[in-house]
Amino acid sequence: MTTSLSIIRWEWFKLRRRWMPWILLAVIIAFTQVPYWGAYALSTRGAEIPQNLLLPGSIEFALTIGHTIALVAVVVWTASAFGSEFGWGTFRTVLAKGPGRWRFLLSIFALMVAMGVAWLIALCVAAGVSSAVVGLLEGGGSIANSGEWNTALVKLGKSAVALVPYVAMTMFFAVLTSSAGVATAITLVYTFLVENVLAAVLLFTVDWFAAVSDYVLGLAVNGWLAQGGDSDGLQMLLAVGGAGGSPGKVHGLLVMLAYTVVFLGATLWLFQRRDIGGAKGP
Repeated sequence: MTTSLSIIRWEWFKLRRRWMPWILLAVIIAFTQVPYWGAYALSTRGAEIPQNLLLPGSIEFALTIGHTIALVAVVVWTASAFGSEFGWGTFRTVLAKGPGRWRFLLSIFALMVAMGVAWLIALCVAAGVSSAVVGLLEGGGSIANSGEWNTALVKLGKSAVALVPYVAMTMFFAVLTSSAGVATAITLVYTFLVENVLAAVLLFTVDWFAAVSDYVLGLAVNGWLAQGGDSDGLQMLLAVGGAGGSPGKVHGLLVMLAYTVVFLGATLWLFQRRDIGGAKGP
């Protein structure tokens, strides 16, 4: 555990000096704040502020809009942070200091997931600040309403869990191709073209595909993120992933877990057998 924490701390020390994580954070926040203020501008024509513009509704609003862009950011950052190490030749230096390859790989995986969670939390903080500003602008100074905080916290937890299999997938393609750009392209093409376009077409045109569609990662994630049952609170998240007894959510959680285990296992297998060379140069 101490070795893994040391690796995570060292990798974060290296990566935080790069511009990309901060640029991606700015993009995520901007992507959620523009619709928020657009909704506020429209609401000024009404008699009262909509529920989703004040806490805790503003957090749910931001997470609903921001999940997709957070997913893209996590994929881009994971591929860049991990895949570029092959070109720089820095893996050899780190591994020469003693940590096993599996420990190093799992530490990087934990760091990438933690980065995604941190982005989601920052998104929620920005939503809270916006709610405070809206409350002041409306004269009452109220930044919260009677909405359920448990629902917002559950949504945050579910959004964080939904990023995990995509981190594992991106790391697999980064090790397979030894390229940040190729890993990013493959993962995003799969996520948006295969899951959102091809799967939808097959679902409506091929009869047998309905039987296997529940095992497509993107569709499982959609089921996991569905809002039904969220009002049951944090207990449901801890017990059955916020499912509230819904088979769709439990099924989605199990499918995401399966994808994560398979991709992590395949990545470990490849990484253990990969010849780690020095820098490749420009």
